[in-house]
Amino acid sequence: MPGTTSSLPEFLPTQLFFVGLLGVVVTTWSVLRLLRPSAFFGRADGYTRLAFSAWMVWALAHGASHLLVGLLVVELAFGVAQLTRVKAAA
Repeated sequence: MPGTTSSLPEFLPTQLFFVGLLGVVVTTWSVLRLLRPSAFFGRADGYTRLAFSAWMVWALAHGASHLLVGLLVVELAFGVAQLTRVKAAA
């Protein structure tokens, strides 16, 4: 909100652990996809994006920041695009 001063709460060690863990998983998956592209990995990535989008919808329904909507649109678009492309190529 304009005119207000607020700060985000400090991350607890467990929260920071999960942020780091997911960062490593996403980075590893991205490198794997770049080094070994395949229809199987594309399909898995597409379905994972749709599952991740479902969690974003859940978070939005439970009061998460509306900034998440932008990320949701991107995830849905890439998920659908990946699945459509994989099905067309198969």
